[in-house]
Amino acid sequence: MSILQSLCITYQLSPRTVLLPTLDDTIVPLLSMPFFDQYANNALVRKLRTKLTQRVGLCYLKPKIATWRYQRGNRSLRQNLEGIVSSGLVSAKPLRNAEDEEDEDEEDISENLEVIIEILLHGLRDKDTIVRWSAAKGIGRITQRLPQELAEDVVGSLLELFEENTFLNKENELDLSAVSDHTWHGASLAIAELARRGLLLPNRLEETIPWILKVKEANEKKKKKKRY
Repeated sequence: MSILQSLCITYQLSPRTVLLPTLDDTIVPLLSMPFFDQYANNALVRKLRTKLTQRVGLCYLKPKIATWRYQRGNRSLRQNLEGIVSSGLVSAKPLRNAEDEEDEDEEDISENLEVIIEILLHGLRDKDTIVRWSAAKGIGRITQRLPQELAEDVVGSLLELFEENTFLNKENELDLSAVSDHTWHGASLAIAELARRGLLLPNRLEETIPWILKVKEANEKKKKKKRY
């Protein structure tokens, strides 16, 4: 635990130019070691590994916020619908231009970033909330620096977590009896983190909201069962 904690602080405070040479050959292989399977019952070790993973992922990406993110609109629904922008408030649309998009496309992103995101997605399935919450924050922070196309892939992977262990019953209805509460909670945390950062664009709401409503419905049914 002390080694992981030290690495977390190192990858938080050290200059990115110093850390970059250590990523591909040293730290990513370390994070992928089956050695961590020995600590399957140690929540703190799993949390520190998740935290270190997200900080390594951030080192791969330049410290800039995505220009395509959704900006909060006016507090008045009427003003939003009419497209009127009040003084001091930003319009409810992504901030982007052709030059920014071109820069994002040209940026060379390491293939090991897929390994990082996969570890974080696995962390969303963890049995402990502190690990799931750390993984969700990591997903949000990394996605905030990704080009839009790659960020859309991350959102798609999160929605696939909701589909795990679901199937159609004889009545052709979606059966949720085998889904994992931990996975759904982790995926919900990650979706909320993306939405908070303006990374869940309006065009993905049609896919996302039905799953969130299913999560709410499933939780209400379980609460009723506990009462009886």
